[in-house]
Amino acid sequence: MDTYELSFRIVRFPLQDGSCECIVTNLPREEFPAERIKQIYGSRWGIETSFRKLKYTIRLSNFHAYKPEYIQQEIWAKLLAYNITEIMINHTVIEKKETKHAYKIKFTAAAHICRIFLRLTTEKDSIDVMSLLKKELIPIRDERQYPRLKTAHFRKTRYFIYRAA
Repeated sequence: MDTYELSFRIVRFPLQDGSCECIVTNLPREEFPAERIKQIYGSRWGIETSFRKLKYTIRLSNFHAYKPEYIQQEIWAKLLAYNITEIMINHTVIEKKETKHAYKIKFTAAAHICRIFLRLTTEKDSIDVMSLLKKELIPIRDERQYPRLKTAHFRKTRYFIYRAA
């Protein structure tokens, strides 16, 4: 059996509110000083929000299958559902109005609409998904700043094996 050794370092940098952020990384100290790690972490924020959408909205934190090949199938199906939802959102034209905020489609509602649409076996031609998505708008408020959570929630993968065959 092969053994591998991994080494990590903890990078700590101050935030605007006076608290500190700690990040664990395996990137070399010479090429990636703390300020560069902070910049990279900030630029990854869009990726992190996508992971949150996948875990909670698309429900990728729980699996119905038990065998690895079926879990992999379930992951691919949910990634496909995520991509379809994002494509539908990006192709929906939102009318610009004279309002205080610009608006975007709420991802959670869009995922639900797309999930129902994909499950339909008949009458798909009679449903205008884009019109349904246009009804699920929320304002874009870039000026908002939320305090960071002080606790981390660690979750294990849970299987739905309570179903009897």
